[in-house]
This record gives sequence, structure tokens and C-alpha cells, in this order.
Amino acid sequence: MANPPAHYITDEKGNKRKTYNRQRWNWSDALYMAPPVWAALADATGDERYFDYIVQEWKQANEWYWSAQDSLYFHDRRDIKKVSPGGQRVFWARGDGWVHAGLVEVLQYLPKDHKDRDFFVGVYNKMSAKLLALQKDNGTWAPSLLDEMHPPQDDISGTVFYVYALAWGINNDLLDEVRYRPAVEKAWLALCERQDENGRLKNVQPVGGFPVAFDSDNTDIFAVGGFISAGCEVLKMLE
Repeated sequence: MANPPAHYITDEKGNKRKTYNRQRWNWSDALYMAPPVWAALADATGDERYFDYIVQEWKQANEWYWSAQDSLYFHDRRDIKKVSPGGQRVFWARGDGWVHAGLVEVLQYLPKDHKDRDFFVGVYNKMSAKLLALQKDNGTWAPSLLDEMHPPQDDISGTVFYVYALAWGINNDLLDEVRYRPAVEKAWLALCERQDENGRLKNVQPVGGFPVAFDSDNTDIFAVGGFISAGCEVLKMLE
């Protein structure tokens, strides 16, 4: 907070415009990386300025790459004009997974009487409803949320975060259990089916920033972390 990134620059024509740089939250992963830490700091210190910073930067992120039409986030604003092989807009499952889980992490700390809580709850509910409609028959979500053939394989690194965030919403009375619980249970079983006899979680797209084909035997730590978070919330839901 003492050394915030510049929010405006003046171009060569003297026009003042907002900066777009990686010191700010200008890609979807950042909405999972940064806001939960700021929220925990606000909770630990009682300093409301940490929450103010979250609100300021998240609303700017919304201006950059939230699609009100689709109730989803582009990975970053460069994706806004991308089109999938099937002619759909490109929303990367893991990218939106980072955001969905990031919302949950913030809402765990944001006071219920905070003046901007409705903003975060509103985004969370819109995303949740859209994701419910996009769940595949096998319980997972496609790597490219609107185009199951981009690529035509499962990637559970988005699904782990959706299970976590949806189960958390049920457990905290933000989502209707009758409507959402069947989808959570179906997705959880799909995740368990992708864990081999040694406990290794498979069908994980490697580090990246958009949907690509990959070796279905691949695993990675970020999916395993999401799997553990999902399991914690599913257990609470079942209990």
C-alpha cells in the first residue's frame, strides 16, 4: 500500500489513461494469487485499507476482462477477440477456476456488513449459475468452457476449483443446495475417478494461459491443492 503501482500514465499525445501491467491484477490467475492475501491481512490487522485495495483492483479487473454477457472472465483482455475452433468465445476453465476460488477466499474474510460485499457475492452467484449450466455430462468442465472440442479431452484443473467454490457456497448459504449439490457430487466423483491407485491426480493441463491439448497422464501441484480444498468443502457439505 505504501508503494502502489501507477494507475495512470500520460501518453505522447498528453492523454491520461489507466495502466495495464502485471503490478495490477490484469490476468485471471492474479485474482486468486493476491486478493486472499490482502483479505487475510485486513482480518489480521483490522485495517480496512486492505479491503479498499481489493475492491479498487478487482473492480478494475472487471472493467478489463469480465464478460457480463457470459458471466465469465477472460484469462486477460487479449482473449476478448479470440475464437475457438468451434466458433465460441474462449474462456479457459482453469482461469475462471482461479477467479471462482478467489472469490470464495475473499468472501471468507469480507465482513457481511461491508459496503462492497454485494458486489463480490453478485459476481460469485452469476459465475456459479453459468458454470452449473456448462457442466459436462461426465461431471467435469471443458478446458475451453464454451467449446468441449477445444481440445476434445478432460482437464480437471478447472473442475477442482469449481467443486471447491460451489461446495463452499452451499455450506455458507449462498447457493441453493437442492439446485447445486447434485452437480457438486457428480463433479467430485469425476475427480476421484481421475485419481489413480497411488493417489496421483491425472488429467491436469500443465502451466499455461489458454486451452491446449496435453498428455492426459499429467499432474501438477496447483490441481492437487485445489483437489484438497474441494475435498474439505465436500466433506463439510456431506456432514
